[in-house]
Amino acid sequence: MRTELLRTLLALLALDPGRPVPTSTLIDEMYGEALPKDPRAAVHVQVTRLRKVVAPARVASTGGGYALEVPRADVDLCRFHDADPATALAYIDGEPFPGCRPTPRLEAERRRVEVRWLELVEDRARALLDDDEPNTALSVAAPALAGHLDREHLAALVAIALHRVGRTGEALRTLAATRRELKVEHGLDPGSELRAVERTVLEARERPGPGRAVVGREGPLATIREGLDDPEAGRLVLVAGEAGIGKSTLLGAASREAARRGARVGRGLWEHEQAPFAAWVQALHGVGVQPPSLRDPAPGRTLRRRLGMAADDGQVLVTLDDAHRADRASLDVLRALGRVGLPPGVVVLVAAREPDAVTHPSWSDAAADLAPLEGVVRTVLRELDEAGTRELVGAELGETLATTLWDRTAGHPLHLSALLAEVRGLPDDEARVAAAARVPERLRPLLDHQLGQLPESCRAALEALAVLGAIPVADLAAAVGGEPP
Repeated sequence: MRTELLRTLLALLALDPGRPVPTSTLIDEMYGEALPKDPRAAVHVQVTRLRKVVAPARVASTGGGYALEVPRADVDLCRFHDADPATALAYIDGEPFPGCRPTPRLEAERRRVEVRWLELVEDRARALLDDDEPNTALSVAAPALAGHLDREHLAALVAIALHRVGRTGEALRTLAATRRELKVEHGLDPGSELRAVERTVLEARERPGPGRAVVGREGPLATIREGLDDPEAGRLVLVAGEAGIGKSTLLGAASREAARRGARVGRGLWEHEQAPFAAWVQALHGVGVQPPSLRDPAPGRTLRRRLGMAADDGQVLVTLDDAHRADRASLDVLRALGRVGLPPGVVVLVAAREPDAVTHPSWSDAAADLAPLEGVVRTVLRELDEAGTRELVGAELGETLATTLWDRTAGHPLHLSALLAEVRGLPDDEARVAAAARVPERLRPLLDHQLGQLPESCRAALEALAVLGAIPVADLAAAVGGEPP
């Protein structure tokens, strides 16, 4: 207590050396409402003790108060304020006024020092980045950011430095942490600088190579991205589409983008004859979350709480593929999670085959229960349009082949990718067009399976078409006993 009072007195006098501080001010600052019986005498006692430490002549009684009679250059705080930006940081080492009482004047000065210190750190880090010294910039800026996550300019500089030294995942996690801090503590959205840095880092990451590009799925990817960024609640995204339409490709693209943003990603897949709940266990393990017990009376709330705890350390994406094969226990947990909603920073992405030649009543019932719930988004994948098909084909394969592939596939991603695999590497347009006219061997088992699921009348009509070629739609409808569309 005595040491704390002595330190506080010295700090109050050192704020402005040579200028007297009234005794009444010292009483208010040092004691507040906890006044001693004789406040002036108590201050005098502390002054006497201080004179034994710093020499009597340096603590002068003057004008109804006391002054610290030392040059400004002898006080680190004054040197910090008086120095030019290039040298000022050398005079600050840790928090100002250690061991002092948090008096109003000292707290105001502490905030003033903190603001200038942060500005100097940002200026220094920016200059180091301009000089292409990201490691040094990181050593200057990262420690400061640790206690000031809501400082957008500082977070942007740290993220840029991390990215330049190859730690892009950490850069994105830094940006996400600042975004959360701004929203949770201040109710603010990130500013333009933070958003611009995030875009720059994401765009600079390794782009998908051949066969990994995702075309025509910007809408679903944007929905997933918005769900991760939403500070109010997460999203449960249901993706439906026929076999080969690109559901798994979309899940893979979403996983890669989320990982590039610094999110934790867990992947699960429902397969034939697997143990109940296996896909959940697989996916949750990937994000470090313990799945709820099958006997848990409130599995949705349990899982939401655990996912929320995981999201405290960064965004979380859980992908679950082939949900049309899911067991009832897994679907019950999915329903429960949909009812309670997902915590901010969490997206659960579920893909299922719809329509399918085989009925899946368990999934159909679950999807119908989930669709109207708040926070649940359902998207149906369709074939690519002609522009998307041409983009996927690429300019290097030529306009002629792009037209041929559009005519052959009508933008079906599986058929298109199979034909592209056949024609890539062929020497000229003539050879490519000829190859595109054939059914790829990799597609034959799938086509045989799909044809085997059709009614006899449809198969007969298709077999006739294979021999006769194109016929008018009205004639085709008559052949199968229906009306033209």
